[in-house]
Amino acid sequence: MPPRASGGARFSPAGDAVAVPRCPAWTGLSPTVHLLFMDTPRSRSPPVPGHRPFPDMEYTDRTLAGSCYQMPADSVSPSEQPDADDGTGESSPWDRSVEKRLADAREAQHTVATGSQETVDELTRIVHRLVCDDSAVVRRWAEHAVAETSQGDVSDKLEKTTTVVDLMYAEMEGERSVGVVTDPAADPVKIGKPVGVIGAHTPSTNCAATPVALALTAFKGGNALIISPSPFAVETCELVVADIQAALEREGFPGELIQSLSAPIRKARTEQLLTHADAIQVTGSPSQVERGETCGTPNYCVGAGNTVGIVDPTADLAATAEYIAHSAAFDNGLVCVCMSNLLIPPGLAEEFMAELEAAGGYRCSAAETRRLRDTLYTDERINPDCIGQPATEIASMAGFGEQLDGDTFLVPVFDDVDLSDPLVRENLSPVATLYTVPRDEVVPTTNAITSYQGAGHSCAIYGARDRAIELADGIDVCRICRNQSSIGLSVGEGNRVETSLSLGCGTWGGNQTDGNITYEQFTNTTTLYDRVPDSRPAENEATTAHVPRLQRLYKVIARAVQ
Repeated sequence: MPPRASGGARFSPAGDAVAVPRCPAWTGLSPTVHLLFMDTPRSRSPPVPGHRPFPDMEYTDRTLAGSCYQMPADSVSPSEQPDADDGTGESSPWDRSVEKRLADAREAQHTVATGSQETVDELTRIVHRLVCDDSAVVRRWAEHAVAETSQGDVSDKLEKTTTVVDLMYAEMEGERSVGVVTDPAADPVKIGKPVGVIGAHTPSTNCAATPVALALTAFKGGNALIISPSPFAVETCELVVADIQAALEREGFPGELIQSLSAPIRKARTEQLLTHADAIQVTGSPSQVERGETCGTPNYCVGAGNTVGIVDPTADLAATAEYIAHSAAFDNGLVCVCMSNLLIPPGLAEEFMAELEAAGGYRCSAAETRRLRDTLYTDERINPDCIGQPATEIASMAGFGEQLDGDTFLVPVFDDVDLSDPLVRENLSPVATLYTVPRDEVVPTTNAITSYQGAGHSCAIYGARDRAIELADGIDVCRICRNQSSIGLSVGEGNRVETSLSLGCGTWGGNQTDGNITYEQFTNTTTLYDRVPDSRPAENEATTAHVPRLQRLYKVIARAVQ
């Protein structure tokens, strides 16, 4: 196996965040592991959602955020259906509607592009006020999302959307993004410029939160946004877009700065948007992400995967159990940074399992684990009836629901990791499988799991800071948090994560970036460099002594070539 191209910690390990460049040598690139600590927390800690049972939920969506779930061969999403032929042999009117939206977006974006930093900042303020000043607006979105998709809980969706928007706005407020963004008296001078029209595909699992987050991202860079929503969440996306359009127009801005494709959402229409936009962002199934990455348009698509948790002997087991309970059960496991696999040294397994039970975990017996596996997976594919269901409902489907007493997540326990077991995979449910792994085998085991079910995605380490840095140097993921809920890798409360619902997985995951997607990915930069007098080092004996030797070497090579 070839050596890594680069490695080791950048920045001082005594600081708040450590960046460790990591990349296979053959790529010539260096995606970076970002290790986040809670040494300098923000004023608020991650919210703990209420975990309520949804016995009447019917999960039909196959377009899941960051999911490696694959549809059965005989089940085809409407977005995969070919466009209907109108019988004339000409282009479908739906194709012309996409063309019109693109034209309207470009015209609207031009009005913003000729504006100033104050103009784009006002756009982001409008979105922030809409979401955070009147909870009734977001509650209406959340209620419509649950009614349309049969997924999730109204209160959780309201909390998630308002928290993400509030944090994103706080992080971008005061930051310069267009025009001269650096000190004009310094050298070089950097000038930010819009990308143009951003095309996006959004999932049903975050059918309100993702569109409004993308609107903030686009507007901060002076861009327009057109969304192709999940075919199972078209109405919710249209509702969000209509409310943002109305808010923009009330302040004198063109509503066409944000638009969405209307039903039916078909493959050809989505591809037309992706291929004609100036830049794109796709959050969805692996097939949809691949379509975005191969359409020929500059893109920031995201990879699949869940977080792997590592419990080191240096960890506070009681506090760690509370963090993991939040990581595994948040939104019933629907979020990509939820935790689905846990690794712990053999000598600590029983003590830690007791702490997990005290935090709301239910330890599955061997027989219950077999029934759970058969319930969660059908023909090695995730059972859509289990996606996003509470632990009590999944346990009832598996035949042991009466054993749970207020437990919020299920914990199968194994002595070692078997990659052929479906339970290793991303499961989109409140199930965290616990494996006993020797301390010196943690790194290769973690890399094996992430390579199998989420290359480059994320990891959480519980233990001492020095040990976390040591592990991070060997683990090939883009983001690692320490001693906190893994949800903080997306929602940056309690750490310095850039808040985003779209997480890049670097070259490991086949993505263009290894960071969380923010407005910075959707701006271009012009850099002006002044001439620096005498910028070349002065010639001296030390710098010129090698020249005769090089000249002789060149002659030898030339003769050999001849």
